[in-house]
Amino acid sequence: MENLKSTFNTTINLIKARIFDTDFKLANIPVSTIVIVVLILLVTQILRGLFTSIIIDRLERLTSRTKTTLDYELIRILKQPLGWLIWIGGLWVVHLVVATHLTPEQNQKIPEILFVSALFIATYILYRAAPLLGELLAGLAANTETELDDLFVPYFPRLFQISAVLIAAIKASEILLGASAGALIGLLGGAGVALGLLFKDIIYDWCCTVIIYADGLYKP
Repeated sequence: MENLKSTFNTTINLIKARIFDTDFKLANIPVSTIVIVVLILLVTQILRGLFTSIIIDRLERLTSRTKTTLDYELIRILKQPLGWLIWIGGLWVVHLVVATHLTPEQNQKIPEILFVSALFIATYILYRAAPLLGELLAGLAANTETELDDLFVPYFPRLFQISAVLIAAIKASEILLGASAGALIGLLGGAGVALGLLFKDIIYDWCCTVIIYADGLYKP
């Protein structure tokens, strides 16, 4: 990764020295760098449009010939988030270009923000695709002889969604708040145990009350 960054920065500096040799700056960033940033954003938008109009459309035509609708629904779910990921890739390249003109704090935070954005996009994809994964598992469970997996299959989509949200929240907290994932998981686990013990007693008392009154064991 470091070699890639150094090679990329050397190439950009060479282009600026040969083509955009100027000392004029805007917001502490040379105009030559701003021009390169604009070109990168334009290329990113073009790539995003080509990806949507060529690759995704071709995949949609291929999946329209299949008997199942799962593959078509999956492509429909991936279409917009993959475009967002292309934009994040373009912004990452922009950061490499302007990194020498930013403060160390900005150079530390910007990659973290881009990573968290990509993480949330992946979480969004998993959250939207959870029902499709549930249908796929249901089809696999239908071919088995046991009934135990049939009982758990309806809960898998919700489990996938909850897992995606928890992973994204823990990772985002780890990056943005500076806390480790182990400490956060331990904190959530301790809170879960405490709430579980609390609700255990409450539910136990409620169940005992219902049984006593239903069976007529209590006579005032």
